[in-house]
Amino acid sequence: MLNMPKLINKGNTVLFIVLIAILMASAIGVIYYYQQTRKSSDVALQTQNAKQIDISDWQTYKDSLGGYQISYPKDWQGPTGKNMLQNISDVRINKSIEGVIYGDVNIYFSKTYLLDKNKGFSEIVADQRKDLKSDPGTYTNLKEDAIVIGGKKAIKFFYDEKRAPLDPVTYQPNYDAANIIYTEQIFIEGKDNSVYIIDWTSMRGREDETYIPISKKIISTFQFVE
Repeated sequence: MLNMPKLINKGNTVLFIVLIAILMASAIGVIYYYQQTRKSSDVALQTQNAKQIDISDWQTYKDSLGGYQISYPKDWQGPTGKNMLQNISDVRINKSIEGVIYGDVNIYFSKTYLLDKNKGFSEIVADQRKDLKSDPGTYTNLKEDAIVIGGKKAIKFFYDEKRAPLDPVTYQPNYDAANIIYTEQIFIEGKDNSVYIIDWTSMRGREDETYIPISKKIISTFQFVE
């Protein structure tokens, strides 16, 4: 009888530890859910903000090889690259301030993409999905969506990318100074063997209230033309 209180105390101690572990696990789960929800809501908010942007004074670029047009703000740097090769158009539109790029939109078109790769469109998309998933340390919060752009069905990947600058001495990635960049990448199957790949990045991450809405608005102006 004299040992009973000790047994009870040991049982209470174990129960207390278990309860603490459950509470800690629950707290971690709530924090993770909040972070993921906030990230999703950040981008959703920027999508709503994009709808309110006036584009009446924007400039429009038409790509004769790719058969598309896209509009962009006057204070952004106009398309560079353009028709690099006979069957390839690689166009870049960006916003830089004192040499630092804050918004970056790239439209890549290849007239013979599927033929050159010797693969179908679904295989090309599957390869990209595999590449992104193979490096979870660099590409995080990866999601995928089926969308319509320019009247055509497309696949969109969106994710955070950990991009580390090179150390000026060792020329190796300096992960201590890495930036988290938000990226959206869109694959569109064109006529015959052609493929369009549109990607844009926000160097300030998902919470960028300036360049995410503008970049989304630029993408929304993408249209196919004869």
